[in-house]
Amino acid sequence: MTMVQEPPVRGDDQPDETAADGLPEDPDTTGAGPFERWRSQLPTLLVVVLAVLVAGAAFVLYQQNQDLQGEKDDRREASEVASDFTTAVLSYDHRDLQGSLDAVLALSTRDWGRQYEDAWYAEQRNIVDQLQARGTIEVVDVMVGDPARGELPVIVRFNADIRSTIGVRTLEGSYLQVDLVDQDGQWLVDDMSYLAIGEENLTPAEGGNGQGGGGETPATTTTP
Repeated sequence: MTMVQEPPVRGDDQPDETAADGLPEDPDTTGAGPFERWRSQLPTLLVVVLAVLVAGAAFVLYQQNQDLQGEKDDRREASEVASDFTTAVLSYDHRDLQGSLDAVLALSTRDWGRQYEDAWYAEQRNIVDQLQARGTIEVVDVMVGDPARGELPVIVRFNADIRSTIGVRTLEGSYLQVDLVDQDGQWLVDDMSYLAIGEENLTPAEGGNGQGGGGETPATTTTP
């Protein structure tokens, strides 16, 4: 039997390299350099960067809202303390002299509270007791100022109704300034001053002449 030998394959007769699907490989996708690979991932990178920016902006906005809410809460607490203090310091009651003092001290700093306590025992307590005075306060408005030198000024507008053996004394549209300080996260009163006494009326008690025990009309103050 005679065998037919196939002719040898020469270099120029090598079979063409083709892709797995039989098509010629695209030179643009084979052996791509770093720049080509980075460009193909550019859309994904842009999405990631945008997500980071959005998250950062959301965090900043959240932090600002938290700070703003904290400031609002802080001012609201200061307003409540000033209102409660005004009521306490002017709503004295001869039937509970110690309770009248304690209500003021509970909202005051230690140093200022001691000064008030000294004045209470030296003057006001005796007057309130002798005239059997009782004060009723209506807080009309509270205006919180801006902090200065570690103090927060608050102006309280109030009406007062003071009943005693002299008669009934009313004050309309009076103003009290209360200076608050922050001690361990709590607002406390460190000073107070009367800014203005509004319209004042005195209705004498029956058989009285609207004068004090010394025959003189009481001075313009919330103390009877």
